[in-house]
Amino acid sequence: KVKRALTRLGQLKSLKEPWLPHWQLLGEYIHTRKQSFTSEQQKGDFLNRELFDSGAPKANKTMASTLIGMLWPPSTKRFELQAPKKIQGDTEVKLYYETITEIVRKALDNDKAGLRSALDEYMLDQGAFGTSGIEISEHEEHDVIYRAWSVKEMTIGEGRDGVVDTVYLELCFPVYRVIQEYGVDN
Repeated sequence: KVKRALTRLGQLKSLKEPWLPHWQLLGEYIHTRKQSFTSEQQKGDFLNRELFDSGAPKANKTMASTLIGMLWPPSTKRFELQAPKKIQGDTEVKLYYETITEIVRKALDNDKAGLRSALDEYMLDQGAFGTSGIEISEHEEHDVIYRAWSVKEMTIGEGRDGVVDTVYLELCFPVYRVIQEYGVDN
């Protein structure tokens, strides 16, 4: 299974490779914090030395902010989960869906879970590169936590129908973070 997954990752990375110079250029002029697609920068490097006009980064930030504001208004009552029409009349079903709605609202509105910042980063990447994602994972203290995924760290595959069916996420961690995540024995 692992060999198959690594083979698939290699195939998908080959398909991704031609896009890297394009994303590098877009990063340099639109989303200046993310431009290490074809080369690595050192801490403290001037990332926008060649940027003589800030119109594109400002437009990207305006677009991201506007879309998030329109799609995700700051109201806790922005949605309600409802049962399928076939089973809506049942009192227990109604109570179940009201309870689930409150649980989901609580998870989405928890400031410490980071949804707002993940949405912001997601939308900035969408504006610059056209591809991004958001991870939702369990968290001990906050129930869930949200993290934006960049096209740089993702390798994406599609099924026959053109729908994404595979996402590889490659992250670099310092050793202490790996130990925290997986334990020293692993």
